Amino acid sequence: MIPETIALPVPFNSTPPALRRVVRETSLRVLYALDAGKRGQEQTDVLTESAEAAQLTETGSDYVSRLVASVQDNRAAIDAALDKHATDFPTHRQAVVDRNILRLAAAEIAFGASDAPAGAVVNEAVELAKKYSTKDSGRFVNGVLGAFVRSQDETFEPQTEPEMDEILPPLPQKYWGDAPITTDETTEESHA
Repeated sequence: MIPETIALPVPFNSTPPALRRVVRETSLRVLYALDAGKRGQEQTDVLTESAEAAQLTETGSDYVSRLVASVQDNRAAIDAALDKHATDFPTHRQAVVDRNILRLAAAEIAFGASDAPAGAVVNEAVELAKKYSTKDSGRFVNGVLGAFVRSQDETFEPQTEPEMDEILPPLPQKYWGDAPITTDETTEESHA
């Protein structure tokens, strides 16, 4: 079950790509700091420091806080979903950077943290992994998120098209040797 979508001030997908990338990088830094050692520090302090260091505008800072909040609020569900697709490397065994990249992307895809298309989110996550983690992390992140996206698609029931006979009445069939089929319209036309 997917929770309610978080309301963003403007659609995240309509912001410039450079801002989206900086927001995701800053969100990753905040999640890393909270996960790797600044646990005693308040989340708001880490958010403020990171937003100032990245020189984000108020809109950018708001996006960072919403992305981070989405990950933090849904961490258990995100980790459980990711663990289904990374069976050999569950989240507690993953590198801190990799697991937070995966969490951030999962929050955007499944928990409504942004309105960006899943493919764009996966591509950005792979780029973050290549930039901030090991050389093999890009492939790992791509594989886990690819399976995650496919599983998300399977949870939604596709709408089926109605059958033609539900829309239109069946047409009368004429076989060779049968008398011509007449309808009210053809009868009226022949009398005119």
